[in-house]
Amino acid sequence: MKRYGHLLDNWQAAKAEMWDILTQCAREGRTITYSELSALIQSAHLPPYSYGMSGMLTEISQRCTDMGKTTLATLVVRKSDGRPGGGYFGGIPTDDIEAYWQAQFARVCQEWAEQA
Repeated sequence: MKRYGHLLDNWQAAKAEMWDILTQCAREGRTITYSELSALIQSAHLPPYSYGMSGMLTEISQRCTDMGKTTLATLVVRKSDGRPGGGYFGGIPTDDIEAYWQAQFARVCQEWAEQA
């Protein structure tokens, strides 16, 4: 079985790597670019702006939601402007996406700092 062209075992291993990377970023109170995240994942090749990257971030987000936490995808940003991609903001019920993102960033960092 495959997901986004990756064998399921590789996909799951890459997702575990992504989870560890993002939780560490949250504990450190910092963002990570899509390209930095892509380069750090060894179990599967996930280009920065690929369907695979987006799909994996969606799965990570769902796990966060299931845990009652703010999504770790909040930490993944574009190199060009230091903000998440458009997919992150899809369906956000506010006109001030910058304020929304800043609040989510502070919240996710606080949630994971408490886990340290």
